[in-house]
Amino acid sequence: MRTNITLAQNIIAQLLARGVRHFVICPGSFNSPFVAVLSKTSGIKIYNHFEERGAAFFALGLCKQLGLPVVVCVTSGTAVAECLPAVIEAYYVLKGLVVLSADREAKLSGTGYPQSINQAGLLSSHTVSNIDVTKVSDLAELPEEIRGPVHCNVRFKEPILEAGFEITEVFSTESLELRKVEEKCAKRDSLSKFLENIKRPLVIVDDIPKEFSAQIRNLLLSIGAPILAEARSGLRENSEINHLVLKSQDILLARAEFDCVLRIGSVPTSDIWRALERDQNLINIPVCSLTKAASFPGLSRATLLCSLEEEEFSTSYTIKDQEWASALFEKDLKIFSLIQSLLKEFPQSEPALVSWLSKQIPCEASIYLGNSLPIREWNEFADREDRRLAVDANRGANGIDGQIASFFGASIAANKKDNWALIGDLTFLYDCNSLGLLKTIPELNFCLAVIQNNGGKIFEKLPYFGSLIDTEKERNSFLNKQTVNCLQIAQAFGIEGIKINKPILALDLPRQVVLEINPNEQETLQFWQKHAQLFRH
Repeated sequence: MRTNITLAQNIIAQLLARGVRHFVICPGSFNSPFVAVLSKTSGIKIYNHFEERGAAFFALGLCKQLGLPVVVCVTSGTAVAECLPAVIEAYYVLKGLVVLSADREAKLSGTGYPQSINQAGLLSSHTVSNIDVTKVSDLAELPEEIRGPVHCNVRFKEPILEAGFEITEVFSTESLELRKVEEKCAKRDSLSKFLENIKRPLVIVDDIPKEFSAQIRNLLLSIGAPILAEARSGLRENSEINHLVLKSQDILLARAEFDCVLRIGSVPTSDIWRALERDQNLINIPVCSLTKAASFPGLSRATLLCSLEEEEFSTSYTIKDQEWASALFEKDLKIFSLIQSLLKEFPQSEPALVSWLSKQIPCEASIYLGNSLPIREWNEFADREDRRLAVDANRGANGIDGQIASFFGASIAANKKDNWALIGDLTFLYDCNSLGLLKTIPELNFCLAVIQNNGGKIFEKLPYFGSLIDTEKERNSFLNKQTVNCLQIAQAFGIEGIKINKPILALDLPRQVVLEINPNEQETLQFWQKHAQLFRH
């Protein structure tokens, strides 16, 4: 006779065989068979959280750093739906987030029975596999290797756990033999072929897999083309390649007259990448993406795709129009110098405070960047000294949700001494429940820096913002203006808070802290007005 415990044991065994060692649990009545089995399993790490959305993003942060699938285990009903935002992010970055949900018997679906919704397939729009499990044999549908988000929906019978239930098999990962799956990737286009007739290539580098970083660095040195190195690339501050890295970002590139784009790594953040889709002067520029197999092209128009796994990284190509490149580098340094002058002129502006904060982060620390304005301001204004910072961000779907949870998950997996994050105030408010995760990871050292600029200031940069907004009331509504005290929220979770209004010589921070950065609104406005006068004519 099948029992819920037996079914739970078989599912956990299958997940362990696929390399899962980390489980984030949101305990509930209906997923208690999983909780019971996992409590008797050795060689794994269990984290608990009271809220499923944050738990799923925490699992995603773990997954991205570990390079292994991570499970978030939730109960039935709307708890499953709370996982969708993290699943979407995992889908676009090809990470093995596994949602393990408990469900009621199929006969109750659609009846309105308490805590019963149509769970099977609920997340299917953004998963690589969906399994609806009622018996052990259904587990045959579980992928041999988990290379993207998976939803495993398990139907338990009532009563969930009978009095005196017994766990007959206790798992230990020490003696477990992992499944070995042969890597298969389709042969795609050749990078050398793409570069044959190119004279003025622009290289855009975003997040690149660690195992390819040395090969990519050598390739870029060989080509010698101008590089837009985004925050997650690991090249933005790299001293070996610094002479090729453009420091003024999109300001310069709007008029750079490049004749192709070589994208390496994930889909870029920069405006110039978006312009390749919408700007009439750029929509015919050839684009080649050198990425991992199965990665997204990032544009709707035709582009070449080259596989990191298949590429030999040996090309005799060297940039053909050296005169163009030299002129571009010279102009880049002039623009960069003007920007540095602006930062000094308006020291309490938001860009200047981001620049100041970047200089406070210790060598070899991790820094997590939030969407949408923080990552852009970091790209443009953060310090460029080579301090070997490990930069991370959720850029799959570019949402602001789950940022604190993802930061905590990535930090605990990275196991670094110093962990920093830079997010906006709305992002903080959206995910402040995730501060509750600290009770399960009390050992984590972190500084969570929050830009308190009273709302979504990224929207002020929309080209039509001025004509759309007629009154102060409309402006505040569109920007989601708020005056909530982030430090009081942090203190409610037992976390110390410090307010920063202007640059200070040295920060003396506690082990866990929320740093509220309050830019001067007038200086920020003056900074951007002068910025526009200098660079947007």
